[in-house]
Amino acid sequence: MIICPPLITPRAVDPIMLRSAAHDSRGFGSIGRELGNRATAWTEWLRTTPGALVAERVPATRADGRSAGDLDVVAVDPARRVGLCFEIKWPIEALSLPEAMKVENWATSAARQLDRLREELRTGTATALLPSGWPPFESIDWTWCVGTPQQLCLRPLPAQTMHVTSLRYVQALGTPPDLATLSDALVRPDLPTEGVHFKVAKKSFPVGSRQVHLDALGLVPGHWRPRFR
Repeated sequence: MIICPPLITPRAVDPIMLRSAAHDSRGFGSIGRELGNRATAWTEWLRTTPGALVAERVPATRADGRSAGDLDVVAVDPARRVGLCFEIKWPIEALSLPEAMKVENWATSAARQLDRLREELRTGTATALLPSGWPPFESIDWTWCVGTPQQLCLRPLPAQTMHVTSLRYVQALGTPPDLATLSDALVRPDLPTEGVHFKVAKKSFPVGSRQVHLDALGLVPGHWRPRFR
């Protein structure tokens, strides 16, 4: 019998199962349904925004009636004619650098997927079937985003004017005053500043006969949280 090496570490069992469920939620019962429905958490949070209309899984069709895909979460302020389109991914929280890189791979793939649909909508080869009573799609000034559960990604996305954020980050912002302010926070996120909120310190420690040197983050006393500009 061959034992899968990651299963030798008990700490890794739950992440392995959750990651498998996130990859294909249909085969994992209630856990899979919870992971597959994470877009609902985004919808519930966005609905706290004054003046915002929010919808999930907005379909897009081509002229011949074929499906062009869908928009996971869409929010529109009909008065100001601004809107947000989210492609939602739900990888579990990364426990190591390789896992963090995998989340960034998810975000990169999602950006390409959303950019393809965005281009079809821009050129008119596909039409987004917004709910009845919403303004026409082409009349909205859209901000396009990839959403993850917890991780912000540093890797530049392969699509221009597209951004990535996390549910943890936007919830930390609090209730948005309006959709335009939220859009600005996604385009220009408020992040900690080196020397103000944290410092980078040099740390050294012995490993056998060797000295290992690395950079370590030191938090400056005081509580930081992201804020709307």
